[in-house]
Amino acid sequence: MKYTSITLALLTASSLTIAQMHKHHDFPAAVTQFHNLMAPLWHSPPGGERSAAICKQSTKLLQDARGIDGAPVPDGVDPADWKSATARLIDAVDQVRVACTKMESSTNDLFDDVRESFHQLVRLVGHSH
Repeated sequence: MKYTSITLALLTASSLTIAQMHKHHDFPAAVTQFHNLMAPLWHSPPGGERSAAICKQSTKLLQDARGIDGAPVPDGVDPADWKSATARLIDAVDQVRVACTKMESSTNDLFDDVRESFHQLVRLVGHSH
C-alpha cells in the first residue's frame, strides 16, 4: 500500500508538471499560429538538426509573422507599439531566412532574436515567459 501511495503521488506530480509545461496561451489567432510553429523549434536542442529544422520552416515562419502584422491589433494594445513589435519580429525572422539561404552557421543564434522579439510582442497583450 505504501508503494501504491508513493507511485500515485509521483504520477500526480508528474501530470501536473506536464500540464504546466504545456499550458494553453490565450494569444490572438495569428500569434497562436506563429507560436505553434516556433515553439517546437525553440525547444529542440541547439545544433545542426535544429538549424536544419529552422531553415526548413523559415519561409513559413516569415509568412506567419507577416500574418500577425496583417491581423487586427488586439484590444487594449497601442497600435504603434504593436506595429513596432511585429516589425521587429518580421525582421528577426527574415534574418534567419536569409542566413538559411546563405547556409550560414548563425541560424541558432539568430533564432534567439526571433524568440526574444516574439516575447516582446506577447508582452503587449499581457503575457510573459
